Amino acid sequence: AYLSVAKKSNRSLILPLLIVVAVAAAGYGLSLIKNDTLSPSPTVFRQRRVVEKEGAAKPWYQNQPPPPELVRVEAQSIFPEISPKNSNGSPGEARRAYEEALPKEIYNPPAVPGRRKKKTAPPPASAGKSLPRWKKYAVKVAILPNKPKIALVIDDLGLDKLLTRRAIGLAGPVTLSFMSYAGGLKRQTAAAKKAGHELFLHLPMEPDSKTVDPGPNVLLTGLGEKELLRRLRWGLASFKGYVGVNNHMGSRFTRDRQGMTLVLGELKRRGLAFLDSRTAAKTLGAKLARRMGVPYAERNIFIDNDGDPAAIRARLLETERFAEKNGVAIAIGHPRRNTLDVLKPWLAGIAAKGFQLVPLSAVLSVPGPP
Repeated sequence: AYLSVAKKSNRSLILPLLIVVAVAAAGYGLSLIKNDTLSPSPTVFRQRRVVEKEGAAKPWYQNQPPPPELVRVEAQSIFPEISPKNSNGSPGEARRAYEEALPKEIYNPPAVPGRRKKKTAPPPASAGKSLPRWKKYAVKVAILPNKPKIALVIDDLGLDKLLTRRAIGLAGPVTLSFMSYAGGLKRQTAAAKKAGHELFLHLPMEPDSKTVDPGPNVLLTGLGEKELLRRLRWGLASFKGYVGVNNHMGSRFTRDRQGMTLVLGELKRRGLAFLDSRTAAKTLGAKLARRMGVPYAERNIFIDNDGDPAAIRARLLETERFAEKNGVAIAIGHPRRNTLDVLKPWLAGIAAKGFQLVPLSAVLSVPGPP
């Protein structure tokens, strides 16, 4: 009888226990939802609404650093329309490179009769006459006689904020060229200027390859004058205080006489200089700049076509030899980890080797009136 009563009592307790367990489980589930463990946070919902509203995720150059090396993949052509809202491939697809393959040759420009090099710091402004912008914003240096000059340019800056900060931290003066479509340019360029570096604007121009992404508002050969000028002025308005412009990519555009004439005409009107990065052997940049009276320079060597540290050191040695032979060498590098790692000790020892590191403005070719 006692066992029978005990079994009935246990069965009567099962239902209340099940109810207690169910209530506890429900409370735990609610706490998970509250803490975003089982449901998206308000931020996630906002992100979803942004994606739904814009129709696509932001392109890579707006929300992440550029790929460290070239991405050699075939991709659907992005020309002729490029804008900040275009996505660089669907989610999960390989990103396209933000740089075209660069020439490996060491370029030694032929002598040009009547060409004169700028030997000293810009003179003070004369009474009642303002300096052109390239002189106004040039970093002033005392030119040391009988010393080979090296002008080091680091371009593609501004996209990867960490590597840009490292470039700004290099011993200078170095010429730092910031990408026109990078974010936070006012703050980044102010830091570069404060560190004693000279500023240039890196302007996207059409490459021959259609598997790379030059970015928004790239200058294209097929554009009408009005649209080309709009894109150019969009880039020129990116930030202030720069000496001049050098081309980002541009192996196709710099060979186009009509387009380059328009670009150089606008630079002349604004008192700016032009550095031809020479991404194509038949570029017209320097030739037209000389004819039009625009201060200019030409790249002699790229130091990091090969990203291996030993290869970069070898290119820097070639830069030194070029400067010794010709008096001036203009080298271009990029904000890559290996490049910056190699440059730091090299810059620290350049003066002891008998070279003078100068801003690009100190070695510009300054044509007479056209």
